[in-house]
Amino acid sequence: MSRLKQAVIATASRLGCFPLGLAVQHMALGRHFVRVLNYHDTPQRWADGLERQLGFYREHFDPATPDDLEACLDGRWTGRRPRLLITFDDGYRSNHDVAAPLLEKHGFRGYFFLPESAIAADRDSFDAHFLLAKVYTRKSDPEAAMRQYQEAIRVNPRSADAQFNLGFVYFSQKRYEEARNQYEKVVELNPPYLADVFYNLSACYEQMKKKSEAVATLRRGLETVPSSDLLRQRLRQLGG
Repeated sequence: MSRLKQAVIATASRLGCFPLGLAVQHMALGRHFVRVLNYHDTPQRWADGLERQLGFYREHFDPATPDDLEACLDGRWTGRRPRLLITFDDGYRSNHDVAAPLLEKHGFRGYFFLPESAIAADRDSFDAHFLLAKVYTRKSDPEAAMRQYQEAIRVNPRSADAQFNLGFVYFSQKRYEEARNQYEKVVELNPPYLADVFYNLSACYEQMKKKSEAVATLRRGLETVPSSDLLRQRLRQLGG
C-alpha cells in the first residue's frame, strides 16, 4: 500500500468519511445489500488499523457467505442488516498470521487465495506447503492439511513446527499412534516449546488408555523442562 493511499485512508477515518459513506449506501440501497471488501497484504504493523476497521464493520454489518451474495442478487433476502464479504488476494502469509485471528475475533469469515500456484511453480517451497496446511486446518479439512504438512516435512524434515502441527492434526482425528510418533520426532528436534510437546505426547498415551506411559512421559518432560508448571500440574492430576 502506497504512502499516499495510507494517508488518504487515515484522513478519511479522522473526518468520519467511512460512516458517512455507509449512510449514503443505506440511503441508496436500503439495508439489503452485500458489500465486498478486498485486502492484499496485512502486515503486523497494520494490525491495529485492521482491527479498528473490522470493529467498525461488525457494528454495522453481518458476516456474509457466498449463498448470501446469491440470495441478494436473486432477491431472496432475509437479513435485517447489510452483509459483508471479505476476501484476501495474493496469498500473503500475513493474511493467515495477522488477518485470520482478527476475523475470528470479530466473528467474520474470510475468503483467502490459496497459494496452490506457488506449489505448482515450486513443489519444494516449504513456505507454500506449510501455509497451505495451516489454511486447510482452519477450514477443517484435515486430510488436505495432513498432505501439505507431509510435503512441508519432506522439504524440511528439521522443521519442528511442521512436525508438531502434523501431530496436532493426527490427534484431532483420533489417530493417536501416528500423533505419538510425530511428537516423538519433535522431541528429538528440541524446540523451545518442549513442555507443550511432552504434554501432547502424554495426552496421546492417555487416549490410548496407557496411563503408566502417560505418567512416564510427563516425568520425562519435567526432567527436560523442570520449570514447567503445565507438566507438573498434569502429573499431579494423574496421580503421578
